Amino acid sequence: MDQKKTIIIYVDKGVSAFSVIQTKRMLKQFYPDFQILAKNHKKLLKKEVFDTCALLVVPGGLDVPYDRALRGEGNQNIVDFVNAGGNYLGICAGGYYGAASILFEKGYPLEVSEERELKFFPGKAVGTLVNQGLFSYDSEAGAAAVAVDFMGQQVHAYYNGGCYFDLAEKYPETVKILSHYSEYNKAAIVACKVGHGMAILSGIHFEYDPDHLLENQHSSQIKQRIQETNETRVGLIKSILGHFNING
Repeated sequence: MDQKKTIIIYVDKGVSAFSVIQTKRMLKQFYPDFQILAKNHKKLLKKEVFDTCALLVVPGGLDVPYDRALRGEGNQNIVDFVNAGGNYLGICAGGYYGAASILFEKGYPLEVSEERELKFFPGKAVGTLVNQGLFSYDSEAGAAAVAVDFMGQQVHAYYNGGCYFDLAEKYPETVKILSHYSEYNKAAIVACKVGHGMAILSGIHFEYDPDHLLENQHSSQIKQRIQETNETRVGLIKSILGHFNING
């Protein structure tokens, strides 16, 4: 196998199984020549796992278990990988996880206010932005189809508990805002230069294909809205992934 021809998806405690399914589907579509591997925290404690890795993807779920499992050596291995020219994609919980600190559901029972070690985004990831207080890890009660901007257009994407990147415009030397939440004018997706590498963090689930959303009344309404701009959503994905220095 050619060097740097694998993509790792972090799959461990806290990761949403449905997010993994959607993420794998997206990666197979856009990186057909890459081997996509699921790795848990024990694997990321070994530096050699990154020897052939072009991209590490941390999908949605609950970021607190990510922190508890990877704190210290695991996170340092990730930072070293990206600094040396690797790529990190954090989606929803994985986006929170890539920030220097998080503030989640302030004032509500699920509140989390903690620092994080990766610090790819030097500021704070704050959420939820939409349906605050309704979020549940066990349901779609807080889910929505949110509008974000892309090349002068609005794109609807799946959202459930995601963050915005607070005051992202304060870091112009290392942070590029790729998309804003249209209604709130908050940074939804950011590209962060990290040494010789790149970290892209997203508060929205741009990877969710509406044709593969779960079937229930709530998601059918979300599905319909995402389908209306689905071609543009695919263009957004291409643009996001184009910021990575990956051949294939």
